[in-house]
Amino acid sequence: MQNKEVIVALCYDFDKTLSPKSMQEYTLIPQLLKCDVQQFWKECNAYCDTMGVDSILACMYYTLVKAKENHVPLSYDKFKELGECIELFQGVESWFTRINTFAKTLGIRLEHYIISAGLKEMIEGTIIAKHFREIFATNYLYNAKDEPVWLKQLVNYSGKTQYIARISKGCLNLTDERAVNEDMPERDRRIPMRNIIYLGDSDTDIPAMRMVKGYGGTSIAVYTDDMHMVSKLLQQQRIDYLLPADYRENSPLERVIKNVLLKIKSTEDLNRLQENQKNYLHIMRQMQDFVKRITDFLENIPMAKGGLEHLKKYIVKYFDESIEALEKGQEQDDLPQKVMFDMFKENKEMLLQQIEERR
Repeated sequence: MQNKEVIVALCYDFDKTLSPKSMQEYTLIPQLLKCDVQQFWKECNAYCDTMGVDSILACMYYTLVKAKENHVPLSYDKFKELGECIELFQGVESWFTRINTFAKTLGIRLEHYIISAGLKEMIEGTIIAKHFREIFATNYLYNAKDEPVWLKQLVNYSGKTQYIARISKGCLNLTDERAVNEDMPERDRRIPMRNIIYLGDSDTDIPAMRMVKGYGGTSIAVYTDDMHMVSKLLQQQRIDYLLPADYRENSPLERVIKNVLLKIKSTEDLNRLQENQKNYLHIMRQMQDFVKRITDFLENIPMAKGGLEHLKKYIVKYFDESIEALEKGQEQDDLPQKVMFDMFKENKEMLLQQIEERR
């Protein structure tokens, strides 16, 4: 039996999950747009209330408005450059190498994904961008002059669940709307939901965290100084764990993630063993049916010497190919497989003996 590779997806929100505050507050709002941070968010919120606009759309819109008011040119490269100034929580820079190395010792391929309402262009400018297989975040559409003119993708709070489904099914092409909505059993998914870990920080992550937890994955809320904001998520059973946003070596967060990976590995090993044993029973039934057919044939159908020789070759071929297949898939200490191996040999010898007795 061939082992299916175990892939685990570690999905992160960005603002206040990997970084201490909203990414726009480092340089975009105060330096480039020359706005007071609190006043900027106040105007965005007022616009949301007055116009009934999604809060993420309001932020993206007001960024363009303030840039125009202050005659500030914006471009993809400028946003990406601003991303270089984003601060990260302690330990984040070395986190990916450390946790990947641990996962590899378990035989797990660990993949990292961002699912954020923040600006994709700025995340791509961070020092950690290279570690993510995919960054799902809100971003602009640019004209030929590299000026932002419209939204290309919007990732809001409830919309994050779409990207969880895409990661699980392996549908990372955002233009493929059919595949992501098709029903797909867990066994056929590239990454089963039980092998997804989601890290978020607040109410805005609730739909994603609840979805992951509900389907057997692991949801973790991180906090800084005040855990009150997210403690209710644990009380309401919307998350599995509540931990400080500390990514340093041997931190509580690292220990929990390692234990979750150990649990996933153990579960996958047990599931594989159970599936293999079901396959063994199926193969055994096939072999028993084969033996019965050959035995009945020998007892009821007279055969010449040439026919017996042809039947002997057929039997040898069937059992040799079956035994070879078992040997290729044999795992250390796999007792059912070893028992089947012996049974195949015994039944092969029994049938060949019956042929010799007919000669």
